[in-house]
Amino acid sequence: MKITIYILLSCLFISILLWVSIISCEKKTVGPEPANTITISSQGGEYTFPDGILLRIPAGAVTEDMDVTLRKVNREQLIPIFNARGVSIENLLVCIEGKPDGTEFIYPVQLCISVDLEPGDIPFVHEIDLVNGDYTPAQTEIFCYPEKDSLLISLNHFSTVSAEVVKELEGVYNECATNPCRCGDNVIVQGDKDYACDNGECQISESKLTITFSECPGQPVEEHFVREVSAGCKPKLVLSAANTTVPTGGQTSLTAQVYLGCEPTEGQSVDFSISGPATLSPTYSETNADGEAHSTFIAGNEEGTATVTARSTVSYYTFIIYASAGGQQETAKSAVITEELSQRVDIEIEESTETWSGTMSYEYIDDFFTFIRQEATYNVNFTFSVSTQGDIFGTATALQEVSITAIEGWCIQNIDAPLNLNLQVSGDSQVPSFYLVMELPYPNPPFYTWEYYCCAPECTDPGINPGTGIRELAIGLFDDNPTLTEGIYMGEYSLLPGWVWITYTITLHRESSYNKNAFSIGK
Repeated sequence: MKITIYILLSCLFISILLWVSIISCEKKTVGPEPANTITISSQGGEYTFPDGILLRIPAGAVTEDMDVTLRKVNREQLIPIFNARGVSIENLLVCIEGKPDGTEFIYPVQLCISVDLEPGDIPFVHEIDLVNGDYTPAQTEIFCYPEKDSLLISLNHFSTVSAEVVKELEGVYNECATNPCRCGDNVIVQGDKDYACDNGECQISESKLTITFSECPGQPVEEHFVREVSAGCKPKLVLSAANTTVPTGGQTSLTAQVYLGCEPTEGQSVDFSISGPATLSPTYSETNADGEAHSTFIAGNEEGTATVTARSTVSYYTFIIYASAGGQQETAKSAVITEELSQRVDIEIEESTETWSGTMSYEYIDDFFTFIRQEATYNVNFTFSVSTQGDIFGTATALQEVSITAIEGWCIQNIDAPLNLNLQVSGDSQVPSFYLVMELPYPNPPFYTWEYYCCAPECTDPGINPGTGIRELAIGLFDDNPTLTEGIYMGEYSLLPGWVWITYTITLHRESSYNKNAFSIGK
């Protein structure tokens, strides 16, 4: 015997409490054909509508008499909803709309529906919005009577009810020949819903379906689980780069994340492609449990813009039922839905820099002339940038203090030694020893000047001679390790062996950095 599961779609919030004993639904039409709209009483009662619909109202369910409408919905109206869910409209059994929409009942009422049921059929109730096409599993209790072709459903409010047929679980329940009690009357409880995700537009629900086989000895109970994707859940692909500016020869990571609505999806294929002066590795990946597929962007040695494109054919099911019965495990799914998605991201490749700052104290002593001694000290604050090619450029301010003395018989005049100096910084970070130069802008004059002359009585040529001091502060660092490194460095050396001595202390601090394998500026 063909065994099917009927999935009932409704916009009704359905209570799991049933207020009357288990009885079947029977048509009670007497006299003329009943109307679609009937006045129900606060005293309760049974009300018969067209198309084999019976509504049972307990006393006190409504506070006053009111008009209610129950009608069948045309099949054509449901086609867009079924198509969006990957379900054939041929699976539709019945659809009934209840009004006033959203009417709340103090006590649950019972909706009895005449349908064509086969022994072993298991109904499943949903809530549906005919206007927006939304649907979600309901919380309810259902009594199924295959021999009388009727369902009795407990309701807490009015909206729309529809039923569809799913044939994928026939193997689980097709035991009528060997175990006929399983194909008789049964009670189905749809438990509380949990949401794998819910962002308002998209809900992915997970609910429990409990079936009691009323005609089997001991009334055995089986549990099944239903996962449902609402109509607002659409697949999307998000492509991002850890950095959208990368130095020549540098790298950055790429992440393509595939979502179904508000939930990341695992096992989706993603193809990466590129145009521009760069390469990718790998060019194919599958999403992990976080919905992520990864690749690495590898910049070439040319500046320019590279465009990365990620493409994915996303496939998913709108519902899955995980069923087990009599030791069998089966899964029912909607038809697979696929959608082609693509996303792009532009990455700029450029010769970029890292920024450094520092301080330096510098003492300069010049004993070149046996009769004159120059002494100068500098306290310097500086900043500079290092390009991906190793070039250094920046600025510095220096506080200059100069002292020039002469032995007896020589005189000094017109010393011009500005206290404050504005210097430019240059150098090379890729020579064997990092080299840093601070000097006045080109054409760089000396830091200070003076004049000297012989003023002793015996001088035969008392002419005025110009004197010039230091023209640059030049420091070589890291002789053993040319890598530019933060820290404090001290040393001394002789520019001209024997008479020009320099003593320095320099502090370096990295303000922002790049790494050829993980560029970080602009992140």
